[in-house]
Amino acid sequence: MILICLVLFSCKPTKYVPSGKYLLNQVKVKVDNKRINHDELKSYIRQKPNKRILGFLGLRLYLGLYNLSDIHKDNGINKYLRKEGEAPVIWDLFATKKDLNQLKLFMSNKGYYKANVSDTLIFKKNKVDIVYHIKANKPYTVRSIKYTFEDTLIQPYVYADTVNSLIKRGALFDRDVLDNERTRLEYFLKNNGFYSFNRDAISYDADTSMMKVDLMLNIKNRIRTVNNQIVPFRQYKIDKVVVKSGLIKTDTSRMVLDSLSQNGIQIIYYQRTWVNPGTILQSNYIDPGTLYKVSNVDETKSHLLSLNVFNTPNIQFKRSTRNDTSQFNYLDCQIQLSLLDSIQSFGVEVDGTNSDGNFGGALNLIYQHRSLFRNAENFNLKLRGASEAVKRTDKPQFHYTLEYGADATLKIPKFLLPFNSIRFKKKYDPKTSFSISYNYNQRPDFTQTLANISFGYNWKVGPFVNQILKPISINYVNYDHVDSLSPYFKNVSGTYFENIIKNHIVSALNYSLIFKNQKPNKTTDFRYFRWNFEVAGNLLYLHSQLNHETKNKNGSYTLYRIPYSQYILN
Repeated sequence: MILICLVLFSCKPTKYVPSGKYLLNQVKVKVDNKRINHDELKSYIRQKPNKRILGFLGLRLYLGLYNLSDIHKDNGINKYLRKEGEAPVIWDLFATKKDLNQLKLFMSNKGYYKANVSDTLIFKKNKVDIVYHIKANKPYTVRSIKYTFEDTLIQPYVYADTVNSLIKRGALFDRDVLDNERTRLEYFLKNNGFYSFNRDAISYDADTSMMKVDLMLNIKNRIRTVNNQIVPFRQYKIDKVVVKSGLIKTDTSRMVLDSLSQNGIQIIYYQRTWVNPGTILQSNYIDPGTLYKVSNVDETKSHLLSLNVFNTPNIQFKRSTRNDTSQFNYLDCQIQLSLLDSIQSFGVEVDGTNSDGNFGGALNLIYQHRSLFRNAENFNLKLRGASEAVKRTDKPQFHYTLEYGADATLKIPKFLLPFNSIRFKKKYDPKTSFSISYNYNQRPDFTQTLANISFGYNWKVGPFVNQILKPISINYVNYDHVDSLSPYFKNVSGTYFENIIKNHIVSALNYSLIFKNQKPNKTTDFRYFRWNFEVAGNLLYLHSQLNHETKNKNGSYTLYRIPYSQYILN
């Protein structure tokens, strides 16, 4: 790092800035209203300076790499430095004016129509700093909200949902909020059977007076067909559901197609498929005879993907030929599933290590099967072997460590016990996991054996809350041939470390509650909370009490002459 800093500081940042041009050094935004999101403001600025690392030092590493090259040469090292580096950002007056207009547009969209936006340019040698000044002034706010409908079918649904509206009386007249409300209403109506409804049918009229806005939300409850006929939006129900489950890329001409029907859903699959039809059914939320809901489509995609055996499902709808004199139209649904290319995989990893001058290497053999018993059970097996040359401070010669072990996990997309109904599976997306591991570590100072076996559940409560319960988690730690004269173990008597290096068992129950509202493909802020609770040794202690066992010389209870731990962590 010192060498890199010396190189960067010794390299003039304006080295490749043309004569008469300026390097864009800094861009700042100063606004007098704390309610305005500063990061959101800066996102509207397109002309940005070169990237910096270690913000408090302001190091332009990528610009420094670019300047280290000779732009007049196109050989290997110079070409590499320019590729990994970043060319100097040259200040553009036209781009500054454009960014100024973008900031004005942002303020207007947020309801600050009378905001003043200006800029200051600070020139110093071949560099320029830009400071944008924003005086927000008084914003426009929403005074009232009214609705108009061209058809009465949608009206009761929208009125019943006004409590969830993003537009609030007294709030800023924010165009982004208005647009988000259109999207929310579209999703809400599609979730109530209005399959063909589109957000383009929603528009706004705004009447402004004394910086107060009387808002009118208009919903055109009609569409135009190919024949230019006006047809009201109608609710749709599901008629037929067909699931087609494919195979991995292979010659399917010799495979035998089979089909079954359950609860009105037809599944077409190959007899030697990797995923049994029942597993697919438990992940499907689109049922014949039910009202079309876009949330059911999303849930079906999410649960099928969580099986970890399919590519993104292709779910298509088309108008059914079924005639019905009621208010409903009907849709036929087809779900096309294609398996991932690698249901089974095998990998080899080779690692080289250097720990405090001790060189070593490791070999890992990894096997994965995504549907071990043809019900999307995800099985992972890892075998590890490693060795390292270490040197003790009290002995001159090198010693070699030996480590080998195995880890196996099996995740099943359902609860084995006590709940196993289809309804429970669809509501909570439960999973059962088993794991077992063994690790043997032979070092000059000691020999250690670690073994673990655990069994647990994982389930969701809503879109943001996940719960994990491990009723069984048993760890066995065994130390053998401990060299008490080793620097690692001198003077440990009477300390906490003394208990760690003794043979012991930990039998624990773990529970975790996790909240996370991060949205995929979004860079906005999110909240994360995790609460853990663990209790160990209580059942073993009860066993000891029932059998009238007494403590050993070290003051602890034992199981098969092995001490066990007892504690509560919160």
